[in-house]
Amino acid sequence: MSLQAHVMIALSLFFGAFVHGSVGFGSALIAVSLTSLILGIKTAVPFVAPYALLIAAFLLWHALDHMDWRHFAYPAVGTLFGVPAGIWLLKSLSPPVMKNILGVFMLAFVIWSILWRRVRFIIIRARIWGFVSGFMGGVFGGAIAVPGPPVVMFVSLSTWSKETMRSVIQAYLIFTYVLTLVIFGGTGMVNRETLLLNLYHLPGVVLGMLAGQALFQRIPQHWFIRGVLAMLTVLGVRLCW
Repeated sequence: MSLQAHVMIALSLFFGAFVHGSVGFGSALIAVSLTSLILGIKTAVPFVAPYALLIAAFLLWHALDHMDWRHFAYPAVGTLFGVPAGIWLLKSLSPPVMKNILGVFMLAFVIWSILWRRVRFIIIRARIWGFVSGFMGGVFGGAIAVPGPPVVMFVSLSTWSKETMRSVIQAYLIFTYVLTLVIFGGTGMVNRETLLLNLYHLPGVVLGMLAGQALFQRIPQHWFIRGVLAMLTVLGVRLCW
């Protein structure tokens, strides 16, 4: 691999880690979209997944004091039911169609969030929509390896602090990425070659992660919500493209 290719991969990983560190998600989709242009999609996905897991674990560690495991439980249970449905859809629908569906879903949610006031969740409603968001995350995760956006939408509707929002997202991402990496390892998609490449580019990811975390600590609550909606818009447009 050329030096130019390594530089482009490093910049892609840094940017994805920075975004994830600041708004709590997005590293995998950003990094996969960019690194797949160099590595190919079949190599990019298992290559990026360990970084996304590392970032999520780092951010959750820094937000454990704000973590409410009740909010995580229902999306996690929903995911277990959604992944098989997503795998079935993967066999029935093409990945581009599933990406377009998710993109439209995300953009519609952003428009709804802007035009209507935020809904105040009671615990029963939170349980129901937590399960639904986890199920949808499992569906999209099983079909196109993008599990996060439905749970991000669910969390952004809550009245929790930005720290609690981000901690719930990270716990969910860790749960789904561990499942994904187990599958990748069992199928040989994660191997010695991809792990060595991971170690080579680890410094750039760590720098991006730390820079994003530093920015997050300085973001007011209302700007954090706006940042989440902006990120959903960008990713939604990217999926629809």
